[in-house]
Amino acid sequence: MNNKLILTRNINVLNNNKSSNNIDVITAFYSDERIREISLEPFSEDAALGSGILGNIYKCRVKNVVKNIKAAFVDIGFATECYLPFEEADKELKNEQEIVVQVKRENIKTKVPYVSKNIELTGRYVVIALNYAKENKDLRIGVSLKIEDVQKREDLKNAARVRIEAMLTELKSINEKLFEIINGHVSFIIRTNAGDAKVEEVSSDIEVLFKRLYEIYLKSETVPSKTCLYKKSADYIEAVRDVDFNEISEIVTDDKAIYEELMEYMLLNINGDKEFVKSVLRFYDSSVPLDSVYKISDAINEALGKRVWLKSGGTLVIEPTEALVSIDVNTGKAINSNKNNKDKNVLAINFEACKEIAVQLRLRNLSGMIMIDFINMNCDLDNKKVMKTLADELKKDSVKASVVDMTALGIVEVTRQKIKKPLYELLNP
Repeated sequence: MNNKLILTRNINVLNNNKSSNNIDVITAFYSDERIREISLEPFSEDAALGSGILGNIYKCRVKNVVKNIKAAFVDIGFATECYLPFEEADKELKNEQEIVVQVKRENIKTKVPYVSKNIELTGRYVVIALNYAKENKDLRIGVSLKIEDVQKREDLKNAARVRIEAMLTELKSINEKLFEIINGHVSFIIRTNAGDAKVEEVSSDIEVLFKRLYEIYLKSETVPSKTCLYKKSADYIEAVRDVDFNEISEIVTDDKAIYEELMEYMLLNINGDKEFVKSVLRFYDSSVPLDSVYKISDAINEALGKRVWLKSGGTLVIEPTEALVSIDVNTGKAINSNKNNKDKNVLAINFEACKEIAVQLRLRNLSGMIMIDFINMNCDLDNKKVMKTLADELKKDSVKASVVDMTALGIVEVTRQKIKKPLYELLNP
């Protein structure tokens, strides 16, 4: 296993890109000798422009209820108002009403930030969520399907239920109003990382998140609108929080401040064994730049280009537009002169393209509607094989992505959830 999480503030890897001065930390996931995912975190000051606010929770004021689009626009304190659809609120909204919302999607191109009254807080082992779209008569506790041990699943679920019910009872005794806000709407999801954790650790995570949720709503009662009630952790902290140490062998940084911050965070929140933390967290101190070892700048530059070469000699041409992302798969130099093997070669290139497309979507953070024009195949069975391969590769993505269908013209339609800005937009606003 040679999977690594790499963190750096060395913005020289951006090759003096005109937007590089806005970037604070670069986080990259390295696997199989290449960079597979990149996160560029802007300085916190950029939040005034609507960037770096994803996951934050605000007390806001409803400014404009537009019934014909079934949405409202709310003011959380930035230059542009945010979009709140009715389905993400628990009751009819009114102008000048003050409510608590969470940013679910940053502003992307011409689209303003998207917010919701449905609040989510994520810990290492648990996600706590408030869903106002419907009221739950029974406490809902889900367990990640990736935890396959039946007994472990039951132990985690039962322990979680006991702890949550005790906290709800305590909340009712001290604050009836907040109890009414939370009870009947709250649910919990036990994450994959909990599969290797002790039941006590998961219960502790639940308690921390529940207390945080309570404090957010308690604070909302005394502060004015346009106040940030909760600021999410930095992206690189969340990346470390979510690390599965069965899959990632090392966290590497060449920034001393980041190293010390992560050392403290991991000891407090992941593993109190200092020897373990030292074994997986490494400060890179060498005359050879970190970028030269892991080729971060090469990955970024390639991700900003529209042509990607496949090892077979085929190519992908990736072109994002306002409405969708188009990907064209070409044979390039891959088809040899042996016509008898043409169908076999085309299928092989399309299989290779499936794997690379999944990597490129993640690397470039492309989302929305994605239309893929594979090399034409005459066999329906081969088409189904390609679609299945693509679907399997997309399952490796931490962002929800799925294959929709193949059109009559042979174009495969894929959707990928929009959460953050794509890489090209961050660097070429």
